[in-house]
Parts: sequence; C-alpha cells; structure tokens
Amino acid sequence: MPVQRPSGPIHTYDSPVAEFSLTRAELSAEAFLVDGPAIVFVTQGSASLGGSPLEVGVPAFVPASSGPIPLTGSGLAWGAGVGAMWRPFVDPPLVVKERPMALDPKLLEILACPEDKGPLLYFADEAVLFNPRLKRTYRIDNDIPVMLIDEASTVDDAECDRLQAKAEADGVAPTFAA
Repeated sequence: MPVQRPSGPIHTYDSPVAEFSLTRAELSAEAFLVDGPAIVFVTQGSASLGGSPLEVGVPAFVPASSGPIPLTGSGLAWGAGVGAMWRPFVDPPLVVKERPMALDPKLLEILACPEDKGPLLYFADEAVLFNPRLKRTYRIDNDIPVMLIDEASTVDDAECDRLQAKAEADGVAPTFAA
C-alpha cells in the first residue's frame, strides 16, 4: 500500500482491513459526529467530545451504543474504529438531541426500583427514572430502562431537590401507587 497523504479537513486512510478505519480530522469551525465503536484522541490543540474536554494524547472511547457524539474544537484529532465513523456535523448549534420517546404506559404501571421495590418518577425529556427515597436515577438507553442497581447513579441533595421540584411542577406521577 503506498504512502497516503491527508487531503481536506477530514481524511480516512485506506486500510487493508475493510472493517477498520483510521481517520484524521482538522478541527476548526467545522464539527464532526463520531459513531462508535471508536477511539478518539487529540494530538494538537484542544477539543471536546460530547461536551467533555479531551486531553492531548489521552484516548477516549466512544461505545457503539452511545449514538453519534459531536467532536468540536480546534486542532488535530485522530480516530480509529470500525467503518466510516466520522461525518461532518453541519447543523449548529452543536446539539445532538432526539425527541424523547415515551415508555409504554403498561410498563410504567409495573416498573419499580430493583432495590427498594418502590415506585419511580419518570422523566421522558431526561431519559431517566428517579427514586427519590434512595436518591438514585436509572438511565433509559434506546427506550429501554436500565434497571440494574450497579448501573444506577446516586444524585446529590441539590439534584434530588431539582428532580422532586420538577416532578411537582410537571405533574409527574409515580410509576404506581405504593
């Protein structure tokens, strides 16, 4: 395979393995969406991946289940992954937001916290189920509640108060009557 020279702000190098790609991106005003699985790192300048800063030379992993994540900043970024993993993101502002899909009401009627077996508060716009008794949230991935205790996130008092106030303001009812 001959030596390849990058051309343009984004260049994917030819690979003898069709399933693998190595991509170089010059970051400036243009942003890119990164599809996983991929490993991304910055060699010059500064960048953020999905709003989280990337340190120069420190790789970040983008799992396949995360969906497309915006890569922004200025400098030089590299990515290694499966297939064509980067594409231009041309719709500022740089927000990847999908319309939340409501969980099935029949599911909500029976959904309970796996630890204390009590009702939860469902926030479709944040894709989360909240247990105010344990100050714990359970994320919803691709419209599927992840009801594993080890995968839950404990929230601090301020976040607990925010979610409870939001539930009251929005009229969010518990998943079932305790």
